[in-house]
Amino acid sequence: MAGTNGEIRHPGVVEKIDGKRITVRILPQQACSACHSKASCGISGDEEKFIEVQTPFGSTVLPGEQVLVSLKLESGFKALLLGYIFPLILLVAVLFALYYLSGSEGLAALSSLITLILYYGLLYAFRGKLQRKFTFGLEKSGGD
Repeated sequence: MAGTNGEIRHPGVVEKIDGKRITVRILPQQACSACHSKASCGISGDEEKFIEVQTPFGSTVLPGEQVLVSLKLESGFKALLLGYIFPLILLVAVLFALYYLSGSEGLAALSSLITLILYYGLLYAFRGKLQRKFTFGLEKSGGD
């Protein structure tokens, strides 16, 4: 659900705490289907999802406690671009460029898929840097 201060917020339950890492189980929400931010959110849907939240100074939450997990709307859109939009553009560009240059559909299709594998491989290689860029906030919930 969209927050009032430019954040995407979801209720969840703390599953486990491992040092500075807190694993939160995001609860499925009926409101997600009507939310204007659901395209950039990535956690809307019917199944439970797990998110790892980094806490810089430890935390005052305990396993089983209800919390609100938040992500800035701007970060959600950046994640949407990196995860879906750029790869789609890359796939189509390589597909058409290589088909135009070689005339071979098979070569163009295979090359575009290999390009996607390389792209997602790069995202995986830089996951540490990306995790620092896309940080989730965590606050105790009123237990609604």
